[in-house]
Amino acid sequence: VKEFPDDALIAYNLGVALLKLGRDKEALQPLKRSVEIDPGFARSRHNYAEALRRTGSFAEAAEQYEQAIRIRGDEYEFCWGLGDCYLRLNRNDDALLAFDRAIAIDRRQPRALKSKSVVLARMGKMTEAASLLRKVLELTPDDKEAAAWLEQMK
Repeated sequence: VKEFPDDALIAYNLGVALLKLGRDKEALQPLKRSVEIDPGFARSRHNYAEALRRTGSFAEAAEQYEQAIRIRGDEYEFCWGLGDCYLRLNRNDDALLAFDRAIAIDRRQPRALKSKSVVLARMGKMTEAASLLRKVLELTPDDKEAAAWLEQMK
């Protein structure tokens, strides 16, 4: 990156490698630089948002996910990440919309179903939350977390 400070792809690749290694804080700078160099590179924005989300900067991450969606359109990971940020920011209605978008893209992905169930439970909609958790367990019968949450709702 020092040798090629204006190469978005090099900065992006470094940031993604650091994310894969679990070095989320270190990934922030190269991913931010990649976004600065090439603001229209949606994958770079997504990964920058992911690093921000993983380090607890949920409002800033949500902005980056929204930008990535504006550039590239709805993708499962973009919508799920946005929903997770809204969930953590207690923006329940926005979280539901984002998770619904993720579910519309891939109905067989249990993560968005589980996340939506958390929001619904938080809103006191226990029957709907339990229904989603049952769907999660249909898709992934070994999901101990979903099974435990469902048991707690009884």
